[in-house]
Amino acid sequence: MSALSFYTYEHTRNDTGAVFYVGKGRGKRAGSTHGRNQYWKRIVGKAGGFCVRMIAEGVDEELAHFIEIERIDQCKRIGIRLANLTDGGEGASGCIPSQETRKKISLAHKGNTNMRGKKSSAETKAKLSEIHKGRPKSDEHKRKISVVHMGKSMLMVVCPHCLKEGDVGNMSRWHFNNCKQKEL
Repeated sequence: MSALSFYTYEHTRNDTGAVFYVGKGRGKRAGSTHGRNQYWKRIVGKAGGFCVRMIAEGVDEELAHFIEIERIDQCKRIGIRLANLTDGGEGASGCIPSQETRKKISLAHKGNTNMRGKKSSAETKAKLSEIHKGRPKSDEHKRKISVVHMGKSMLMVVCPHCLKEGDVGNMSRWHFNNCKQKEL
């Protein structure tokens, strides 16, 4: 990715159109729901989704941070309550962990080494394959699953380029930065 691949964005509520979050990112961050705080999630749940509005695109990280800080400050001065927990400008992108940190991470990932260097027999592989194929569900089981999922609504978002609405997974894959109607 180039140095000018960053952007600053804001999220607006689907129900009122009000701004509730300002952020900086690159790639698919603007449309992503991962790594969001509990306040952001509650707002999106109550609003029935969110829309992404780009403030600045094709800038370097430093400028994207600066724009984020200024926009958060502007929103707070005019009385807009944001889900942002900080005043902006933070972020771990480009962070290079020290050797000590790398060792700690490495040790944490080293777990059970009982099977390291050993091969499973064909019989064992066949048994595991059968276990993981999934069992047919009874009608009772299917009914219980259906009851659990009743009333749950999918998180819907709107692409700022073509105004198409859809679930977060598909929209972040095919729209936002990847939208065919996005101006180049």
